[in-house]
Amino acid sequence: MLARSIAAAARSASRTVARSGTRDPFFAASSGISKFFFPRSASWQLPQLKPCVLIRPYSMKLSSSARAREQMRLNQQREAKPAQPGPTGIPSTEPVRITNVIPTGIPPHPNAPKPASVMVVSAGEDPTTLGDCPFSQRVLMTLEEKHIPYEGRFIDVENKPTWFLQMYPEGKVPCLFIEQTWVGGADLIAERIEKRVSIPTMRAPAEKASIGSKILPLFFMFLKSKDPSDGSEQALIMELQLLNEHLKTEDATYKNPFMNGRFPSMLDMDLAPKLYHLIVALKHFKKWTIPLEFTYLDAYIKKMFARPSFTKTKPPEDLIIRGWERHLG
Repeated sequence: MLARSIAAAARSASRTVARSGTRDPFFAASSGISKFFFPRSASWQLPQLKPCVLIRPYSMKLSSSARAREQMRLNQQREAKPAQPGPTGIPSTEPVRITNVIPTGIPPHPNAPKPASVMVVSAGEDPTTLGDCPFSQRVLMTLEEKHIPYEGRFIDVENKPTWFLQMYPEGKVPCLFIEQTWVGGADLIAERIEKRVSIPTMRAPAEKASIGSKILPLFFMFLKSKDPSDGSEQALIMELQLLNEHLKTEDATYKNPFMNGRFPSMLDMDLAPKLYHLIVALKHFKKWTIPLEFTYLDAYIKKMFARPSFTKTKPPEDLIIRGWERHLG
């Protein structure tokens, strides 16, 4: 059947040559083949092109070469194009002080933003050092525990850079740029991180959210108190006792527990930096320490302070002391 088709096409080509008087056999063959296979539809007839277009292997080479040239052109344009700011609009000249801090040997979560951009409080004396802000440490600890790669910059809250305020007019610190959105405030940042990377979950039941929530204000009240009989010390001790009792209850199910059982939660990320400030500041200014009878709280503190997420993100003790000196005036 194929031989008959080719022979018919050749005879048609011969007649085309005779009628047109052309001496181009490739052109004649194209006309003959076109009329043989598509005799009723002029729209399907092959155009009268140069012979090379009809030779299929060569036409494919041309197509591949054209694609290669186009790709080369695009690559050259990309290389010649000057570097642009990242998605946050942060000037490229601004140094990155924290970058991709992930616990050794733990791969980033597959659903994690790569990387998230976080702004945290800097030390006032040294803009290249993490400041004494417990809320900034909470955010960094959460990113560490979630194994989310991040890059960050330190922001002097007393003298916020112009580029930062232009980019995020609210100017809240800490803040996080994630999923093309700026989120400010440690609570909202923690919620957004949990929503974005829900495994491992760090949520805690609502009924546990109030446990330890008064520690920071009660600690500050006792720290600035100059009257031993005003009840500020006793109020702080009572709050710490409630925390110790909660940990004792959790310990009945999970040995040496976190705030929400076997695994760390958002409650731990919030509580650990505050306890760190309490311990450092009260020891320095009042020679005061947490009562020894709070054994469950003592074990919890040692456990949390030994976690890599804490040790990597904690500010130096002398920085905490200087920070509370400013608060005390």
